Amino acid sequence: VSTFVLYARLSSGGTASGPPGPWIDVYRGPALKHTFRAPHPGRPYDFCVAARNVAGEGECSRPLLDIFACTRPATPADFRAVEQSVFGLTLVWTLSHSDGGCPIVGYEVSVDGKPIPRSST
Repeated sequence: VSTFVLYARLSSGGTASGPPGPWIDVYRGPALKHTFRAPHPGRPYDFCVAARNVAGEGECSRPLLDIFACTRPATPADFRAVEQSVFGLTLVWTLSHSDGGCPIVGYEVSVDGKPIPRSST
C-alpha cells in the first residue's frame, strides 16, 4: 500500500434535509491519520477510507456515520448567585465564549455533581 484515500461527505444527520452529500476526497497520502478541517462546522459528516497501490484503489471501509466536527464548548463565564432566600436561589451566567463549532443545546446546573431540575424561568 502506497497511499490512503480519506473520503468525507455531509451527512443527512437523520434529519429530513435530504440524502447525504457526495463523497469528496479530503486526503491522499501515506499517513495513518488526518485532521479534517470541516468546511461546515456543527454539521455531521460521514467518513470512509480506502487503500491504494499500483494496482488501483481498494474498497472503502465501513463508513463512520454522523460524526460531528466540533469540540466541547468553553465554560460559561460569570457564574454567580444573584438572589438567595429560604426558598431557593437564582443562579445566572453568561454565554460560553466558544460553542466548539456546534450550537449549544443547553446548560446543566449540578449540586455536588448531580444535575438539578431546570426551572421554567
